[in-house]
Amino acid sequence: MTTEKGLGLTPTQFGFFVSLTSAVTSAIDYLSGAFADRLGRRLSWGLAMFFYGAGMLWLSSVSAFGPALVTTVLMGISYAFTSGAREAWLYDRVGQEGTRQTFGKLYLYSIPFTAVGMAVAFILGGFGSLRIPIALTGIIIANGFFIMTFPENYGNQHRRGWLEVLKAGFYQFLKSRVL
Repeated sequence: MTTEKGLGLTPTQFGFFVSLTSAVTSAIDYLSGAFADRLGRRLSWGLAMFFYGAGMLWLSSVSAFGPALVTTVLMGISYAFTSGAREAWLYDRVGQEGTRQTFGKLYLYSIPFTAVGMAVAFILGGFGSLRIPIALTGIIIANGFFIMTFPENYGNQHRRGWLEVLKAGFYQFLKSRVL
């Protein structure tokens, strides 16, 4: 992002890039949680993968700071839609112990996969452009939309109306000092 092979962003531009992603996530996080409760956690998680992959593909095709900001918006949307959906979906499927074991394995396996991914990105980036590994990342993540083949759940046995979901979330937030 900050090198000549990337976008050549200044440190200030890079900071704004990252901050805008967080701002977008914060702005829609509550509503994305209601979306997951109302329309399904699997759908929310699948959309998150799609938006992140689309952001990476967009980033691989732009060469200036302004157009790159589209990526920050797409990533912020992705983070908001992922927020809680993935863990809640898993918890509803396998319970507390299964979730604990799954995330333990996820973090354990992520180390070698990250190392392999970095090596592949380094090799592909050596061909002259960092856009190749960025685009490949986007394609791989967007294809994570296979999550849509998972069974859906809504956090309960029935679909609730939008207002009911939003009110329940609001009251849950008010009752918990942690939230």
